[in-house]
Amino acid sequence: MSRPTAIQSVRQSGFSLVELMVAMAVGLGLVAAVSVMFASTSQARSELSRTGRMFENGRYAQDLLAEELKLAGYYGELPFVNLETSYPDPCLTDPAALGWQATSPATVPAAIVGYQAGATMPSCLDNQKPGTDAVVVRRVATTSTDVTALSAGALYLQTSRCEEDVPPFAVGASASQLGLRAIDCAQPATARRVLVRIYYVSTCNDCARDTIPTLKRVDLQAGAMVVTPLVESIENLRVDYGFDLNADGVADRYLRALSGTASAADNEWANVVATRINLLVRTAEAPGGFTDTATYQMGLSGSLGPYNDAWKRTAFASAVRLANPAGRRE
Repeated sequence: MSRPTAIQSVRQSGFSLVELMVAMAVGLGLVAAVSVMFASTSQARSELSRTGRMFENGRYAQDLLAEELKLAGYYGELPFVNLETSYPDPCLTDPAALGWQATSPATVPAAIVGYQAGATMPSCLDNQKPGTDAVVVRRVATTSTDVTALSAGALYLQTSRCEEDVPPFAVGASASQLGLRAIDCAQPATARRVLVRIYYVSTCNDCARDTIPTLKRVDLQAGAMVVTPLVESIENLRVDYGFDLNADGVADRYLRALSGTASAADNEWANVVATRINLLVRTAEAPGGFTDTATYQMGLSGSLGPYNDAWKRTAFASAVRLANPAGRRE
């Protein structure tokens, strides 16, 4: 005879309401902690990115200005013998008003001219930021062009290599104005494009849409002065100029502008052989919870700040030797 199977009741158990509430509270706490950590990390990453872009902008602007100033006064193969210096208005576009004269007295424009903050600025600076400097650089292109391939509207300097050509250089916009010859006295000499560039700080990048302070350049292009934005978030530019007082190619005295002493070597832009560039750069966005209480040294012009606003800033400084004006004196 078979024995009856014992049927045992199994009691099913789960979380009580209290246990469930405790688990949910612990879970929500963990989620909140992760969220806070993620938000903090994201904020730190954004702040690091803003600061990184600020330094990149500053370095790029610094390098750009330094490379341009190193080439100031580069006039190709032009022989610098008995040449006088002119100081034309940098905003003029008429070729006859750019400071070049091949006939006696032979004249070339100054390699560099500075405009100190607070002084009257060139008229072609669009939305120039008050309290900032501007600097004019004149030179020719580092690459030469055949006179049969000149760009329309551009102005060129042509230097003769043939001893029979008088005067030894010509400035013009067409082959008919550039008739000097190469060293064989048969082939036409090549020409180099004349460049007039003004660097300054504007109150805006795209002035119809923003108020971002921007380093800009005004170029002589096709008979007009054209404004080009270069680097955003450049808030200030100050330049010190090194004057050579004894014609040995070395800067003996740094000034913010001409000395104003008649007949003194430091009262002629032609005697500038070095510069010190000072830039103030800020972040593209203002970080929350920050107040800028720092001061920033800007060379001989002194310090700027404190601004007591929410923008982060840093200052850049570099010294640049004007290789062409200085080298010709050595």
